[in-house]
Formats: sequence, C-alpha cells, structure tokens
Amino acid sequence: MADFYDIDNASVEDFEEIVQFFSSKNIEFFGEPQGKQLSRQTYFSRYVSHRLLIRKVDAANAIVGYAELNNSPYIPALLEDCWMDWLTRHYCTRLPLSVTNTYFFNTFVYNDSHNPQMLKQIVEEFFFRENKIRFIIAAEAPDCSSAYDGHSGYSRNLEDPDYYVKLQPVNHAFRYNIPDDAEHFPYDGYPNAFSIQLFGLAENHDPRRMYTFLSTAFVAFPDRDYCLLSVSVTIHMTPVLFEVLKYFLRATPRPGCKIDEHLYITHRSAIYGDLSIVRLRPKDKQDILNLFVEPETVELVTRPTTMRTTFIAARVSMISNVQDMSKMSTSEDARNQAAFDKKTVSAYLDYILENSCSSYECFTIRCGNSIKPPDQNSLIGFVVVKPFPYNTCLHKHYILPKTDETVNLFNAELVALKLHPFFHNQADVIFRELARQTHYRQFYYFKPSHSAGVCNDLITNMQPVEPRHIKKVWFFNFTPPLANQHKFMSMSSVEDEDLDMPTIDYLNDSYSLFSNNLRPSIFFGNATNIVVIGFGDMCKALLRSLIFGLTPAGKHMSTNNYLPSLNVTVIANAGVVEAEYDFKFQCEFCENQENCYINFNSADAFVRDVSDRLDTRLWVRFCGGTVSDINLKKRTVVLEKGCDIYYETLLLMCETDFEMPEVLANYETRKPANYLQINSRFDKITAYHKLRALQALPSDVKRTIVVYGAHIRTFEFINFLITHGVAGKDVILVSPYSKEGAQRRRVLNNCTVDINIEHVLKEMVEDLGVQINDQMSLEEFELHSDSKTLKSVKFKGYYSDKTLEINCDLFVCFEDKYLAKEMIEMLETSGLAMESRRVLVNNQFQTSDPFVYALGKFIKHTEQRNHQYLFVNPKEAVAKLMVYLGWNSEPEEVEDKFSMPAYFQAQLPMGHYIVKIVSPKRYLAGHLSNEYGFRMTTYENKDFARIRLNNLGYVEEIVVVTEKFQDFDFLKYFCGRHELLLNNLKSRWYLREITNFVDFFQEPWVELIMNDHFKKLQEYNKQLIKPAVEEVMKLGISREQRCKVMQNYANDLGITAGLEEALLLFLQEHREEFHTEFALPQDFPNISENTERI
Repeated sequence: MADFYDIDNASVEDFEEIVQFFSSKNIEFFGEPQGKQLSRQTYFSRYVSHRLLIRKVDAANAIVGYAELNNSPYIPALLEDCWMDWLTRHYCTRLPLSVTNTYFFNTFVYNDSHNPQMLKQIVEEFFFRENKIRFIIAAEAPDCSSAYDGHSGYSRNLEDPDYYVKLQPVNHAFRYNIPDDAEHFPYDGYPNAFSIQLFGLAENHDPRRMYTFLSTAFVAFPDRDYCLLSVSVTIHMTPVLFEVLKYFLRATPRPGCKIDEHLYITHRSAIYGDLSIVRLRPKDKQDILNLFVEPETVELVTRPTTMRTTFIAARVSMISNVQDMSKMSTSEDARNQAAFDKKTVSAYLDYILENSCSSYECFTIRCGNSIKPPDQNSLIGFVVVKPFPYNTCLHKHYILPKTDETVNLFNAELVALKLHPFFHNQADVIFRELARQTHYRQFYYFKPSHSAGVCNDLITNMQPVEPRHIKKVWFFNFTPPLANQHKFMSMSSVEDEDLDMPTIDYLNDSYSLFSNNLRPSIFFGNATNIVVIGFGDMCKALLRSLIFGLTPAGKHMSTNNYLPSLNVTVIANAGVVEAEYDFKFQCEFCENQENCYINFNSADAFVRDVSDRLDTRLWVRFCGGTVSDINLKKRTVVLEKGCDIYYETLLLMCETDFEMPEVLANYETRKPANYLQINSRFDKITAYHKLRALQALPSDVKRTIVVYGAHIRTFEFINFLITHGVAGKDVILVSPYSKEGAQRRRVLNNCTVDINIEHVLKEMVEDLGVQINDQMSLEEFELHSDSKTLKSVKFKGYYSDKTLEINCDLFVCFEDKYLAKEMIEMLETSGLAMESRRVLVNNQFQTSDPFVYALGKFIKHTEQRNHQYLFVNPKEAVAKLMVYLGWNSEPEEVEDKFSMPAYFQAQLPMGHYIVKIVSPKRYLAGHLSNEYGFRMTTYENKDFARIRLNNLGYVEEIVVVTEKFQDFDFLKYFCGRHELLLNNLKSRWYLREITNFVDFFQEPWVELIMNDHFKKLQEYNKQLIKPAVEEVMKLGISREQRCKVMQNYANDLGITAGLEEALLLFLQEHREEFHTEFALPQDFPNISENTERI
C-alpha cells in the first residue's frame, strides 16, 4: 500500500523542527541545506518561491522531507537574472526553456526509505501549484557531490492531451459577430466558441487537475478560441468549481434582468499562452498607450484550425490587440478614468525614457512563445514600479508583520499596471518574474480614497492589508531619515518636481493598501450564496470581517498571499453605495473637505475605514434598488425593477436612524421633494444640493427650514445649516417627546444620545438665533397644489393644547425610527414574524425563517434578554453572527452578552466636536439607571471630558467635547476597563492629579494597555486567578468581604507574585515595542537580592 504525505509551506515556526530533521539518521540530500549554520531569521530571509515541508500522514506526523523550488538556480556565483545565458552557453538542449515555464529544484532533503513515492508526490504538488510550469531543472554548485536528474518529461506528460481525453466531434452554434444589416444570418456559419455542459471530479483527486481538463478541452476544439461556462445561481460553491472559475471571466448581466445562471468566458491564450516580461523600449510607448484607447469598430476575427504538435507554445492563439475580444460600451466615468490613466502613464514613460538613472522602471507584458523575440509576441500589458523605503510609516494605520529595516531595501511600490483580463489568473507568474528582474521581494499598491488612482488591473490578485481596528496614540515621530521632511510622499522630492504628478501622504491620507509578497496565492471566502439587504454600519462591519476574518487562523501575509473571493450580494437603495465612495464631491463653503459635514463620518475606525481605507466593491456585488418582496419558499429577493436574486443565507441589515413621522408616512407613499432625513452620506449630499437650490432663490424671499428632532445629530445638522450660509433666524427647531425613547435612554447605554449635553446645545443654537419649540409632536401637514412638496406642518404640545403651524420650505426629520415603513410592510407580507414593528429573532439572530437572519436596532428577541443587545458595537455583533453561522476560520464559542464599547462622534455648533464611547450593559434587571453612575469631569484648555463608572468601578462611559479636530478612537482602549487598571483613575481624580482626562489618556503609561499583545497577558492572568475566585465564590459572603478574602488568598497562594512575574516577563519580551524607556531588574545585575531597601 502506497504511503501518503502531507505537503505544506514551511514557515518560520517550523525552523527548529527542520534543523532537527536535517540531523536525523538515514538522510539523503542534493542541493545545499544550510539550516544548521544559519539562524531562524537569516534562513527564511533568503527568498525562495516554494519551501515545502513533507510529513507522513500517520499518528506521528513526522517530517520526512524538505524541498526548495525557485525560479532561479541557487548558484552563489551566478546572478539570478542570468541563468538563461549561463544555461545556453554550458549545455545543449532543444527544449523551449524560458524564465516563465521553467523552475529549479535547488534543495531536497529526504529520508531515503520514502522515495521515490515522496518525490513523485512533491512533483505532482508543484505542478498543481504552478500550472504554467512545464520543466523542472536540478542545478547545483560545482562543489556539490550529489545530483538529481530533472523531471521535465513528467511535465510533458502532464500537458499531453491524448493522455487525458478521447476526442469526439461536438457541434455547437453561437450567435457571434453577427452583422447589423443581416436579416437572415446563418448562425452556424461563424462559431468561435464551445461550452462546458457538465464537469466533475472525484473526491480523491486534487481539484487543481481542472487546469489540465481545460487545456485538453481546447485541444478537443482546435477551431474555437473561446470557452463558455454557465453556472446556476443555486449551485453551491465547491473546490472543483472554484478551481475552474479561476480561469474564467464572469460576464456582467444587464441591469433589470432575471438571472438564473451566471455566465463565464475564457480564451485559449489564457490557458496555453506563455507570458514574458521585457524592459521598456522607446518603440513600446505607443503600443502601451493604445491599451487605453476605446475601439471604434470590431472586425470579424477568424482563426484557422491549428495542427497538434509536441509543445504547447505552438498551439497559442495570438492576440494581436487587446480590443479584439469585444466592443464594450463604457460609461463616462470609465472613459474619464481611462483618459486620466493614459495621461499619467504617458508622463511616467517619458520620464523613464528621458532619465536613465530614474528610480522608476517599466516593463511590458507579452503573450506568445516566450523563447521568441519580443516583437513576435503580443503586448497584453505593462507595469511601472519604483522603490518604497518607507515601510515603517504604514504601521500607523495598517496591521503589518514587523520586519527588519534592511528588508525595506527590497520593497517596491507598484505605480501602474494594466493587463488583459484573460491573463489575471497568472498574477503570481507576473509578480515573480518582475521580482526576478528587479530584485524586489515585496510589492505595495496604494489606491487613494479621496482622489483618482492610477490603473492596477491586478488589484484583486494582491492581498488587501487590513487597517488597524483601533487607532493608537503614537508617541514617536514618523519623520523620514533624510531631509527631516514633514511627509512621506510617494515620490522623492526631485522626481516629484520633475513629474508634477499627484502624490500620497502615507501618514495622513486615506488610501487602500494592497500587497504581494511573491508567496503562493491562496483564495479564501464563503461557499454559500449570501445576500445582504442594507448598507449601514452593520453591513460594513460584516463585509470587512468577511474580507479579512475568513483568513485561516494563525496565518498572515508573511506565509502566503491571501486573496478574498466572496460570494456576497448587497442590495441597497440607489445611490447609497456610490455616494459612500464618491471622492469628487467638493463643498463650496468648507476649505477643509474632511471637516465638512458631508464627509464627516460618525462611526468608529473599524466601520469608517471600510469607506476610507477599503473599497469593498472589488470583492462584493452591489445591486441598487428597492426590495418589493422576499419569497421565502423559493429563497429569492425580488426587486421593484423585476430582478430576482437567489440566496442561501439572507441577512437583514436594513436599519435606519430616522424615518418619516407617523402622520406623514400614513398618508404619503413617497417622500415630498422638500423632505429630508439623514441616514447615509447620500442623504447628506442630497441635503447639500437641496440647500443650494433653496439659496438660489431671490434674497428678498423668506426661507424657513424646520428641523424636527431632539438628539445630538439634530444639532449637528443645524450646525451644518449655519456653517453653509443659512441664518439662524431662518431655522426652527421642534423637539418631539417619546416616553419609550426616554425610558430607553435611562436603561440602555446609547452613544448617540446625551441628555446633559443636549441641554447645553439648545442654549448654543438659541444664541445663534434658532427658534426652539420643546415637547411637540407633528399632527398635520399640508401639501402644495402639485402634491409633491410640503406647504406647512402643524405641531401640538405634548403636555398642553398649544399648537404651532409653520409654512416650511424644507422639512428635516430626525425622529428615531429604525425601520422604514415600506420595509416593515414588505417583511410582514413575506411572512416573517414581527412584533411592534420589530423583527423577532432567537438568541442566534435567526428569524422565523431558518435561512434569514437579522441584525441591527430593529430586532427583538423572542425570549426576554437580561442584557443590552441594541446600540452595540457593530464589530462585536457581526463577530457573534459569523460564529453562529459557522463562517469563522476557527469555530469558537461566544457569550450572549456584549462587552465591546460603541463609538460615536459628531460636529457641534460654534466649532466644537463631541466624542462619546459607551459600554453595553451586561445586566438590566435589578440594576440602577444611568443617572446613578459615578461621574467625574475635567475641563482644561477648552477640553471638557466626563467619565462615568458603574457600581463595580468599570468605566461605562467616556464623553469628550472639544474644539480639536482629531481622531479619538484610542479612547476605546479605556472604556469597559476597571478604573484601577487605568492607573488608579478614581483616586488620582480625587487627589486632583488629573486635570484633563484627554491628556491623561495620552500619557506614556497607556502604551502598556495599547500593546497588541496585552490581551494575551490578561488571559494568562485570568487563568491564574480563576481557581482562587471559584473558591471564594463558594463561601457565600458579601462583595466587600469577598474582596478582602480574595486579597488574602492571592497573597497566601502566591498569586500576587505570579501576576508580578507575568508582567515582568511581558515587559521583557515586548520591551522593543515600547517607545517610552523604563527600567527592568536585568538592567541592574550588580545589585544583590539581599541588598537592604532604603
């Protein structure tokens, strides 16, 4: 019986085991295993494309082999990019060897008792990973005593079509290249494609064999250039299907059509074509610029039948022009982007050709026979790169592995890249060949969020780098080592002036970061078809968690190139998603666009970065429209425009903050033209344009704007009006009153509401001339004769019979309603269980339908919960949902209660800002309301801060009102923690040692709590204390007595000493990560332990 082996990538964590294997008995090798002489970091710092670790599949799971395969031979005296010249001069071979189809087996250490079965499995695994490689060569330095003959013949067998399939004629007819003036066109006359009707693979075979299936399929139809594949929307994504779809392009359906099947297409050149990368030549410039030109006409391309030959390169169908494939009608935005790309790339090319010493490098990407001259191969793309030495500054905003500073010398910034879409699946080949010619080992691409970025067609084939979940307080300066500049710019100062091109401030600008580390690419994602309704904070948190949270546990970007591949469709109202990523909006009133109300985001950094530092449209399908029905039996979402979207799991995340008042919603099926409610950035932009239209009226015409609301966002909008040209006397504020809302504020922690601050805000806007009417509700309204706009609104007092009728030009509503009336009616019609206009869910957020889940402020648990589950942190809510659905890479149990703090920020009148952070209540019944919390306040340098502690001493609320425009996300580190952990917060405030909480939370001591590994220290301490706590809880004594008894237990059992030792070990291990210097016991080796204390 043959042995089976587990082949995986070797990582730094395996180093000790690898060295031990090198020293074991019965070891044979060829190449140069240097693990014995080198350290862990040095050994893995040398770039190797594939480090393979082979273990025998048995109970012991021991290492039985180690292999290194690279795209260049490991010969110390030979430059990596000269091996083709070296091979040609020293050896005679008729094989069509090239840098893109050949690899080198440089090192193989093995236990002789497991060969040749193990070697065969290694070679099979490698060819599955690199399906474009056809030859393997074993080359060693002259002083090596052993050698091994290459297995290039195996690769030829792998590509031999007669070995795999039996050809038989099949007739297919397609409507393709049909002349417009042909009334009776012979549809069978010009077929140029075939389709795959059925395919499959046995479970005991590797899914990567599907590449061989595709290559032989094209051989079965030598006169066809295109292959079509249709996949039903109900098909569950399997590894075999995913492996096939990697080589296909998904055809975008027309808007409004009903989609039962997804159509995919590929070209034979994408399967057979060899790619080569050639350094830029002057005559290549025009060919590169032609890639941006939209074709005017489409010529009929006929291709004669090709004869079979021995080598695949002879069967390549040449693509003479990128535009030969189709005539696509592009939008205005796409044409503008193409014009910008062409202009920018032209400037780069001119600069590179005119300056031979430039740090910029450009290469053309060609398809065809890689051993032929470049002019005989089709130009299908290009790439422009430059060195990137400022890797350190990226750590402020992104989660990156810590590397040695010398590694920065091998980092490059990918400035521009364009490639024919059929060849995107060969991204790994392109990046490795680019690295071979430039000696770069890490490629970064920066996609600006608030400006246009230069093209990069392989952006989805680069690993997105996750932004930090919580922004830290950085105590050190990120100034560059030379010239002491203020910013890290994307170009050096000299080249920046010469090129006069847009640059990126790596420290302060908002951008998406992508990376390729030359490691093997691994796609990950969800297999089920997920449909999400709504694009609010919950949806954004979910998309971010799916993009980054599904990465296999324990893996990071230093081991593989992880690429998201999500099967997610998000349905949102028209314009909502587009407005979220629209960087072209410019406010005429604000000099600082980031400080404008339109661009000011109230969410925390985790949600905010989905718009600022992550473009989810690269991986998620967005569909704009209104949902008219949910068919629970067929599991389809029906849109008003007639489009049916199939789902396997439906997520309702359609929460709103404000909706139409009851009186207006009952009589109006659509919103009046002069009605506004702010639930998204799209609503803000709409408000801006309506305000500008109102201001365009003659100056002698009186304007009246009615704002209906009572919370912080109401006053934020009033500040928007005042700062954008509206006089205070033209604004009337009407504040409603809700018993349910008042009760909720007393019991729940809601970061968007603060009664004490709101009283002050009323006085502030009243000083600005705003008329205020308290505790009144909307009773009636009147429309103009056109029935499209509001003419007047009538209010009635809550405690009195006082009435108020106002003729309004603009009515802005901030009444708390978390689900639109249309959505409520649709959900009730569909059959989902609801109560009091809220969706009923169980403890796993599952609705009455097992395939539909709901998350947001509009849900209600079927069983009464004793903890807060509304107004919680979106990240934590989504994390619980993913565990319940089994979407996490490592299934883990989560508690029902919420604990992560929720964050809110807003602009206030008179140039102020408010930040409020609250922790959700873990117990509701039998606990006092928020009015009885212990409050501490400070005011200094126009910074007001308030902290509320609960009865156990935990920080439950942090409020800051200031004139400083800055990020306060770092305050989330302190909310929810005990005041003793926060450097004796309560005692220091009592002693008046703290005069400003904002400054106090930016002192050096907070580095300990903000350390990335601090949570592990807490978990260790928890396990250390837990046994003693369990014993004390059994005593049945009061809380005060338990504290005293616990202190005695901790001292007697040595727990206190253990905690101190754990802290010292933590500081010793991570000392280099702290900017603030501090002393440790090992710094005083001459001091004896018996020295008397002073």
